[in-house]
Parts: sequence; C-alpha cells; structure tokens
Amino acid sequence: QFIDRNRWSQEVGLVPADGSGKLRNLTQSGYEDFHPVFGRQGQVVLWASDRQGLHGSGGGARNDVDVFGMFLTRAAYDRYQLDKAEFAQLKAREEEDKKDEGKQDDKPADKKAADKKPSDKKPEGKDAGKKDEPAAKPLVVEAEGLDERVARLSTVSGDIRDYVLTPDGEQLFYVTKVEDGFELWQVRLREKDGHRVAQLPGGKIERVALALDAKGSSGFVMAGGQVHKF
Repeated sequence: QFIDRNRWSQEVGLVPADGSGKLRNLTQSGYEDFHPVFGRQGQVVLWASDRQGLHGSGGGARNDVDVFGMFLTRAAYDRYQLDKAEFAQLKAREEEDKKDEGKQDDKPADKKAADKKPSDKKPEGKDAGKKDEPAAKPLVVEAEGLDERVARLSTVSGDIRDYVLTPDGEQLFYVTKVEDGFELWQVRLREKDGHRVAQLPGGKIERVALALDAKGSSGFVMAGGQVHKF
C-alpha cells in the first residue's frame, strides 16, 4: 500500500522483495485502494476499494468499500470464472490425477529404490535426519492483461475492516463494522452468494483482525477487544 503523490490517494503495488525491480502499481483506479493481502498461495491479490461503494461528504464522512481480487495468472482467473458444473468436472479430473500419483507412491520399496536417481540419496553426517523443507515457489505474475483479471469479491459494500480467502480460493470471509458492533460475512465465490454468519459485539477497541488456520477449517476474528473462533 502506497501513496500516489500525483493524486494523493492510496494505491496497491507489487515490488520484488529482493529489491531487483521497481514498484508496479496494480490498481491505478484513482479511488482509495488499501490493505493488500495475498490469497490462494500467492495467485490472487486482495484489497479494499471505495470505487463502487457509497461515498459520503462533509467532515468525518466515510466511504463504503468492497473487497476486490486481482488474479496474477490467466489460469487462476479462468479457474475462478468456471461455473459450478465446469468446476465439478475440473475437481473430478484433479482427484483422478491425485489417485494416479498415489499409485506411483504405492510401488514396492525395491522398485522405488530402482527408480531413484543418484541425487535422491539421503544426506549423511550433520544433515542426516533433517526433513527436507519444500522450497518456496516463486511468485508468477503474467503482466499481459493483468488489469482485466480483476473481480469484485464482496457482495455488499460496507465499512469492511479485514478479510481472508480460504486456501482453496472458494470462499471469502470478511468483518464489517455496523452501528452496534461488527458482523462476520461469508461469500461463496462460485455461487456469488454472500450472507452474514455472525454478529459480534462492539466496544471501545476498533482494531479488527481475521485469520484462518493453515487448512482453512477454523477461523479466528478479533473484534471489540475479544477473540472469537468459528
């Protein structure tokens, strides 16, 4: 999140963490774009924007915001746009692929050993016994058509404070401020179905935070100075 000094508005940008490149302005909307987070293992960038919500006027007036998503690759965007029937077919193919991979893993030990390459040998000495840590996958950004792969993910504009996408990219959860407290909303992105799932108490503390566990099976929301699990 950075300030575009030509318009003095907040924008969302992407910059290589190793300092090897320049900041890329992802939003360039002229509206207020803020609070960027990654989703679906770095395939999507989420942020809040007031481009479509109600705009207040006068001192202290606030603008309603929505959650938007930018899909960094064409494949991620195409997956998002599949309808329920098309997505079911895709999931069935992916399950078949997993089964095929499982059959390869079920090979007898002697067969596996024969298939191993010399580089597959386990380390000896001080590194023996250490588990192999998966290497971090580099972030892929397909620049062509990037600004065309943007979607409004929330279904109702409001005073949205925090949000998170489930690991599979199928559901969005967000917390919005209401007069007497906060509300937790759930959006099933495939069906474009959004609804309130919980009312949370307010209080003097305005700070809100929302997070899911690694599997996306449980969530935690801090609102009104209390932590709730769902």
